[in-house]
Amino acid sequence: MQPIDYLIRTLADGEFHSGVELGEGLQVSRTAVWKSLDKLKDLGLEFESVKGKGYRLLEPLDLLSPERLKSALEPGTLARLQGLEVFNSLESTNEWMLSLAKETSGDLCHVCLAEFQKAGRGRRGRNWLSPFGKNLCLSFGYTFREGFAALEGLSLAVGVMVTQALEPYGVGSLQLKWPNDIWVRKRKLGGILIEVHGEQGGPCHVVIGIGLNVLMRSEEATEIEQDWTSLVQETKVPISRNSLAAALINALVPGVALFEREGFGAYRERWQE
Repeated sequence: MQPIDYLIRTLADGEFHSGVELGEGLQVSRTAVWKSLDKLKDLGLEFESVKGKGYRLLEPLDLLSPERLKSALEPGTLARLQGLEVFNSLESTNEWMLSLAKETSGDLCHVCLAEFQKAGRGRRGRNWLSPFGKNLCLSFGYTFREGFAALEGLSLAVGVMVTQALEPYGVGSLQLKWPNDIWVRKRKLGGILIEVHGEQGGPCHVVIGIGLNVLMRSEEATEIEQDWTSLVQETKVPISRNSLAAALINALVPGVALFEREGFGAYRERWQE
């Protein structure tokens, strides 16, 4: 485990942890601990130091956990998945999944998530901005045996799958805006970015990227230049990012398989609603 990963996992509880404790965990000196702590600022994580108490994050983190995610997945979903990865930081979850797709000769059914993206991408090359540990940045890699021809309407169907995962949260005025935006009250809650690797005439690996605003508040998103909202601002239901991520995966894995078999027709009526 990298020093920065250890510090994030240890300090996520929002409690004080002494320099001695952190140094022992990292097997480094207290001076080296401070240098590692300073790197938290690159991820937008603020901490404080109090003499005699140690260090703590100014706000606790609800970190994603592979174990908690897997425990919340339905048996059929878990059986289909070849892999489930959680990273503290990536350039982009779609970029990571595309790299995996290029190395995969057989079928792909893989999910990765990141707490923070250094270069998250939206449609038309726009940046996708998200503070550390507040939202969901997820990519699902899947192989379509029928190739490019079978992908028509996929982004619209995935939008329906996302709304299905959001239903238990009682979000009002939930809408899908063509071709890939998830809206609430005409404000952007999330987006979908689909990228493809493969030959035109044969099987292709599809990467479905989903960005969803979950716990982000206004003061954390001053650089976003469009009207937006987050789940925490739209619902009174308690939000667990692990539970929400699991719900998305439970919707995507069988949902994309259904789309591969039946096409957009299986989702047309619900999308129109």
